[in-house]
Formats: sequence, structure tokens, C-alpha cells
Amino acid sequence: PGQEGWLTPFKIDYERHQWTVDAVWPDVGDLRRPVLIHRDGRSYLACKLTNTVYRLDGTRWVLSARILREGDKAPYKYFTWHDANGNGRIDDDEKSPLAMPGALLRYHGNNWLADLSLLALNQAGPDIWRLAPNGFDARGNPVFGQWEKVLTDPVFAARKAGTATALTGANELAETYDSDWGQACGSVEGGFYVNARGGRSFSANEGAQYKISRYVPDGKGGYALRWRTGRAALQGLAKPGEIYGSIHVY
Repeated sequence: PGQEGWLTPFKIDYERHQWTVDAVWPDVGDLRRPVLIHRDGRSYLACKLTNTVYRLDGTRWVLSARILREGDKAPYKYFTWHDANGNGRIDDDEKSPLAMPGALLRYHGNNWLADLSLLALNQAGPDIWRLAPNGFDARGNPVFGQWEKVLTDPVFAARKAGTATALTGANELAETYDSDWGQACGSVEGGFYVNARGGRSFSANEGAQYKISRYVPDGKGGYALRWRTGRAALQGLAKPGEIYGSIHVY
């Protein structure tokens, strides 16, 4: 992303170590942490922080879809939007109400999957949710449906129920994805990796717990926890197996 809403691609000559401007695309706004996604013969830029999708239309990137939050204070109203008429503006008749089953739009953003769905941790709960397109309009803009639950962290659930054991989470410090420092990645078909900070933090940048979990398909349409690891580095240099702190997982 360039300055003042310009997007600039470069061609790289690896042998000569040269970068050459290949194009300049205007009117590409707040493009923070974009993911390039190809689906059904079309190309999209999906932004993790702004929940905005751009679509490549010929030689231009155009505003395609977005998750909207409206209101000056809670309770906010949420909508999905897609540019059905192609004018590049958010018109009222293009918005659809979006129910929010938790605190899913996070400070550090979430993750877009290869199928152009948004994967989000619930910062107010123990679960992970996914917002997928129900289809695409005539212009190729994704038309998002409603949030669907992907999985519930079994360790969080056991701790809340008081059934966690020494080998299954009794020594952990959280019952929800309570920190902004967390993210999930993967695929519907192959399962997910989840990174999450938990427990009472020492500061904004220092947490007491970091866990990385691996979920795999359980053969029944859901996902099972395969393994979980992570030990926070609390004193000086990290020892083997310790984590200083992480936000994103790839």
C-alpha cells in the first residue's frame, strides 16, 4: 500500500536487485494487513484490520465488500455490505443486518481464509466463528451470510465447568480468548492452528500465558483438539520451548 489511498505493485529483478514500479492504482483506501485471495477466476484483497474486501476489476482494484459497524457507542449495529450497483459507495439498500454472537471484530484483526471467509476468535467467549460468502453477485462481489460457529476450545470449557485436570488445562490461566493477542489460521478441510494469549497480563506487551493449539477434522463435521503447546518466557532470554509473545499465526 502506498500513500493517500494509492496501491503500487512492483516488478522485482532478483539478479540485479532492482525494484520497478509496475502500476499505480488509485482509490484503494485503508488497506491494513491485506491478504491476496484468488477464487473462481477472480482476485481479491481482503484486509484483516478493516474487514474490507477489494476486487480486481480489469486493471483497477475496486471496493467490493465490507463488514460495517455503526453507532457512536454500544450497543453498535453491524451490517454486511457488497457493492451491488458498482458505484463504489455504501448505499443503504446494499446493507444486510449482521448478528454478532460475540466480540469478534478484534483490535489486531482476524484472518481471511482461502475461500474468502473471515475466521474470528470470540474475545468474550471460548469459541471461534467463521463468516463466509453465501454467494457472489453479478459483479463478483462476495455476499456474506451470518456467522457460524467453527469450534469451542475444550480446555476453556473444562476450566469453566470445573472439570479440567492437571493434564488437560487445570494449570492454565484463561477460560476465554480474552486477549487481543490471538489469531487462527488454516482451512475448513484441513483444520486450524490457533494462537492465543491468556490470563492476567503484566503489561500491554507482556502476557502470562501463550498457547498454540492444533485442531483437526473429527470426521463428524467438527474439529478435535490434537495438541496444545506454549510456555511464556517470564525471565530474561527465552529457553527452548518458551514464547516471548505472539499475535499472528500463519
